[in-house]
Amino acid sequence: MAERYHTASSKPTVPGRGYDPDVAKLIADALGVKLEIVQVDPPSRVPVLVTGKVDLVISVLGITPERLKQISFTRPYSSLDVVLVAAKGTKLASYDDLKNIRTAVVRSASHAQLVEKIAPAGSSILSFDDDFAQVQAVANAQADALASSPDVVEKLLKARPDFDPEIKLTLHRQFNAIGVKRGSSDLLRYVNSVLAYYTLSQPVIPDLQKKYFGKPFENLPQF
Repeated sequence: MAERYHTASSKPTVPGRGYDPDVAKLIADALGVKLEIVQVDPPSRVPVLVTGKVDLVISVLGITPERLKQISFTRPYSSLDVVLVAAKGTKLASYDDLKNIRTAVVRSASHAQLVEKIAPAGSSILSFDDDFAQVQAVANAQADALASSPDVVEKLLKARPDFDPEIKLTLHRQFNAIGVKRGSSDLLRYVNSVLAYYTLSQPVIPDLQKKYFGKPFENLPQF
């Protein structure tokens, strides 16, 4: 067994704190190894796993067909709604309206792929390296809307208090799982077992979900 357990995570507001880091610590403790969190930008999450620079990716990583071609996923451990957010005065009542505005997405994120599929031809889709840059683009009027989770409304208000954002459209519900390098079948089975144990037998993970999100996630698919 390796002495260290490397997990990739997007940069949290407070390094090492949050739902994903707590889940990573739970798994590392179950493995009996030392946890080392490697902070990476969203576009780097899959590459650092494929190249063996980390052992797992625990970083709001949505399950998509494109990613399944490169890595394996555990059972889902969280979910989020993907929404389009813009100022109240912005016309965004249907996907067709995307052709008339500039939409900010995070490069390589699952929502970016979704927006590219649903947006009409000729739509202006602006890619950024992380959530912070995406939010700043809208706050600074470089973009008119962005795709993210509902809590981005609060981030926009912090970046620009005079902004009046609202959720315009809900695109889909994203199920997030832990990324594992292809071929690491033993690690995949073990992490799935840890997730199952601390969700069903000992409700540690539901307690973490309640701590960070107000209530446990419901209707997560099990496989």
